[in-house]
Parts: sequence; structure tokens; C-alpha cells
Amino acid sequence: MSLDRCLFMARTPRAAGREELRERIERLARWHGGRASWAWVGECGVAGVVRYDGREESLAEPLVFGEEPSLAEPPASGEARASAAALLDGTPRLEGATAVLAVEPSRAGIVAGASGPGTLFEASSGAADAWSTHAVAAAWLAHGRARVDTKAIPEQLAAEFVGGARTLVEGARALPGGIRVTVADSGARLDDLWPLADRWAPVPEEDAAAHAERALLESLERRVPGRPHVSLTAGLDSRVVGVALRELGIGDAHGFTWGEDGWEDVRGGRDLAERLGMPHSLVAIEWLSDDGAFAEVGRQVRWNEGAIQVGFARLRWPAAMPGFVTGAGGEVGRAFYYRDSRPPSDEASAEELVAVLARLLEPRLAGARGEAVEALRASLNGWVDAAAAAGRPGWRTLDVVYGEQRVRRWLRGMLPRLDAPMIPAFATPEIGRALASLPLADRVSDGFHRGYLERHAPELLPPRPAEPEPRRAGLAELLRRGAPDRLRARLRTATPSELGTRWDERPGFRNWIAEGVLGSPLLTEPLGERWARRTRDRFLAGDGQAEAMALAAGGPVALAEALVELERTRAGA
Repeated sequence: MSLDRCLFMARTPRAAGREELRERIERLARWHGGRASWAWVGECGVAGVVRYDGREESLAEPLVFGEEPSLAEPPASGEARASAAALLDGTPRLEGATAVLAVEPSRAGIVAGASGPGTLFEASSGAADAWSTHAVAAAWLAHGRARVDTKAIPEQLAAEFVGGARTLVEGARALPGGIRVTVADSGARLDDLWPLADRWAPVPEEDAAAHAERALLESLERRVPGRPHVSLTAGLDSRVVGVALRELGIGDAHGFTWGEDGWEDVRGGRDLAERLGMPHSLVAIEWLSDDGAFAEVGRQVRWNEGAIQVGFARLRWPAAMPGFVTGAGGEVGRAFYYRDSRPPSDEASAEELVAVLARLLEPRLAGARGEAVEALRASLNGWVDAAAAAGRPGWRTLDVVYGEQRVRRWLRGMLPRLDAPMIPAFATPEIGRALASLPLADRVSDGFHRGYLERHAPELLPPRPAEPEPRRAGLAELLRRGAPDRLRARLRTATPSELGTRWDERPGFRNWIAEGVLGSPLLTEPLGERWARRTRDRFLAGDGQAEAMALAAGGPVALAEALVELERTRAGA
């Protein structure tokens, strides 16, 4: 179980293309600073892994990206781990944040988890087709090049992810969850093992809360490794996950919170751990110098592919961590996109749903070219249409948008490069479909979370606010509680009083953001000079929201700079 790797598979129509694929694999590994292990599959295919720790990997057993594969319907044999034959011939429904590569001499296949962060991308050209846990790898193996798609940048900046099948990488497409891709000499085959409508099949409203609770406990029992670490704040998701682990008797869980003494999240996480009887660690922040920040950005964008804000703070991680659990996905049942809309009923037209998303996201493109705003609105319509295909009408459509777009695509960018898996507690189909089936009154008032705490740990139930807590317009406030990205947002969207002097100590990094990022044609071409100039002026004036947008824009720009190195890299050079 590890996130510190890149799984890949490729196929060329001609056996003569094998040498080109071999060279591309070697160059990809060198670019990542890792080591590639692979095997030829039949006459025309190849499959393998790049490990960033430089170790060689055996392909004799299935290779895992992310958490240990958890079958939603465990086999009667009780086997803990699916064999290569079972992955390639059966109908494995993997419920967590994972992808699994199985390799045999004449065929290979990758199975993607059905929920949580997206784990599978594809690219095709006349010379080769490729699939990988990373969009850059898929594009590079298929095309022999990988470049930032400038037309996708406005969507990334407005929504904090690129949705649908698009990615920030030109020519690479994101595949849905629950997909299996198999390659052999006879060709490539895609199987939808867990269709969208099945993943979001409704649960009767009166049974939804009990179904969600049962599914949460059963899923955590299957998925959580021994001695897990748990990301804790004082948020509702953290409280429910902590209590659930206690209910399951996982007494060796260890809580941790990123930050510094005195921060609200640190105080809340420490207090929650103490009340749960769980040990707790404060994981400090490493503030980087100019040189350190540039090196860290270059290292990170090779992993997150430009999908997060850059910055000069590095998150440390607890030592000897077999995996960490977060409350990610819980807001499927907490009306993430629409609780401020105060809907009187569950009925809503597609036009209303798109308008709600637009009110949240379009202000981030203020001053941008009209074409950029129009393209974003077209994407929002596409998200709503795709979610409606799950058969969840009205406001529940936005719960599906949250699960299928935000959790899958935005959380993918937030995955750390780490030799341990992340287990997003609420991000499984059984939990998600139950949370989306809750009555509207419960979804807009945290009803499931509060009800669970009231039954199992009433002493941890926070006071009920008089009104649903409004969401503010800033990026940080729109990030969910309990995941590491919330800390990243705090570090990078803080008020001037928190980061002002830190910027003064890093003039080179600040100048790169102001000139190298906000002056880059990658931004001015799709967004326009006016947007870039306005954001730059506000950033230099210390505006927190402009700072957040500028640092988010740094992700695609830094990725583009790194990809130039990939095209220059030569195997063995």
C-alpha cells in the first residue's frame, strides 16, 4: 500500500513500437527521480510501475496505488487480497481510494477504485495507447510529449479542479471510477464494473441514516490498517470518524493535526483526541527559504500535476505511519454546494443547479475573458448533466456532483506523495448513496453527523448553530474540514498579518509568483491580461484572496516548467 508510485500500462499497434515505449518509460522514471520496473505483455504491450524511492518492484503479484484494495462484496473464500486472475477475469468492485495493476505474460489490467480520488487516466495516439494513475504518464507514453492544456486552466482556478473527462494535461483524459482496462495482443478493453447509476442508487429516506452508519463502520473495518493515524480537527467529520474507530475497537489509532500551537485546528484536534482517549501529535510546519520553496514546488508538481496551490511551506508527516484516515467525502451528505441556498424542497431544475455552482465559482474569474467564463459555464452544465444520469434529481444532483467531481478530481490533486495510503472515510459508494438519500432537512443541517454523535458520543456533540453556517467566498473556507489540503489553504490564503513578514523573507519566490506566474502566457492567453494584472496588483498589496488565486495559478505554470525538463530528459543521460 503506497502513494509513492505511478502505475502504468501501454500498448502499441506494432511490435516495432516497443523500443520507443521502453525509452519513454526510462525518461519518465528519470523525470520523477525514481526507478521503473516493467514487463512486456504479449508482443505489443507493456505494464509496470515507477517507484519514487528508487527500489525495484516485482510484478509477480498485483501492485497497489493507494489503499489496500477493499472489495465491496468480499469473496466467499475470505481471501484478503484478490489474485491477478480474479482482478482480470472477475468483476471486482473496489470501494476505496485505490488502483491495482495485475500483470500476466499475455495480458495486463488496471482496476480503479469506485470512489475517492480519481486513480486512472488514459491517452491515445496513432503510435500508442496508455493508461496510468497519473495524467502526465498517460500522455507521455501515448504521445511522447506532455503539455499543460491552457484551456483547462480557468476551470482549475475557478473550481480548484478540472472536472469531467478533461485534465490539466493536454491529451490525457480522466476515467470514471470502477473501471477496468485490460490490454492484450488482441487489443484493449474497458469494463465498467460499477456503473454510475449503481453507485448512486437511492436508499429509502427513512433508512438512509442507518444505512450510512452501517456502511461507514463496515467499510472502515475492512479498509483501515493496523495502528492507523487519523487527521483530526474539531470538525464534525473528524468527530464522527474518531468515534467510529473507537466503536470498532481500533484502540491503537493515533490522532495528529498539522499546524502550530494556538491554531484553532490544533486546539480542536488535540481536545478531540483527548476526549476519545487517543494519543495525539502536533505535526509542525517546515517553512522553506526561496531556494527550498522552488525545489519543493518542482518536486511536488511532478506528483500532483499542477492541481494544487504552490507555496513555501512543507507539510511533515508522522513517522512509521501505515496509513492515515481522513473525513473526506462526508460533505456528500452535508449539502456542500447548496446549503446556503436554503432550498424549501428537494425540487430544482438543472438551470437552478448550474446557477448555484456559477454563483460560487464564477467570481474567481472576475475580470477574465468572456470566453473563459463561458467555458466554465459549459463545464458546469456538463457536470450537472452527467450527475443527473445517476438518477438523483433535484438538489441531490449536486451531491453527486460533489462526489463524482470534487471528491474524485479535487482530492486527487491533494493526495500527498507518501509511502502510505490515505483512507477517505466517507468516500465509498455505499456511504455516498446513503448520505445523498437523507431527507433534505438533514442534509442542510448536518443531520447524519449530529445524529451519529448524539447516539454514540453525546459529550462530543457541538452546540447547534442558530442558522446553517454560511460559506464564505474565500478558497480556504470552501475546503472541507479535516483533510491536509485545508491546512495548505490556510497557509496560503492567510491574512497579511500571518504571512506578510514571511513573504518579505522570500523575495525570489514572491517575484516568481508576481512576474513568472501572473505574467505567464499560460494564464494571459486563456484568462486575459486584465485578470492577470488585477490579480497581481492585489497579490502584491497583500490581499488574501488574490494571494490564494495567484498561488493556485502557480501550479499549472510550475507543471509546464517541469514538463520542459521531461522533453529534454534522455534515458541514461
